Amino acid sequence: MVTGAEVDSAGKAVASAIVTLTAGATRLQGFTNVKGKLRIFGAVRGPAKVSVKNKSVQVHVDPSHSPIHLKL
Repeated sequence: MVTGAEVDSAGKAVASAIVTLTAGATRLQGFTNVKGKLRIFGAVRGPAKVSVKNKSVQVHVDPSHSPIHLKL
């Protein structure tokens, strides 16, 4: 499971945003809740790309690391 939060450039939570995690041939989707928190369930580990709207960021997914925080 990948967890994290999404905020806009003013630091405010972004609610109901569709978040896509792509790692190799695996593509998983989730969405943010009203507080901007996200959870994506699936067995992914290693380099990946997290995309929201028209922006993306490269990440390394590892359950022992901190949550992913996205700022748009």
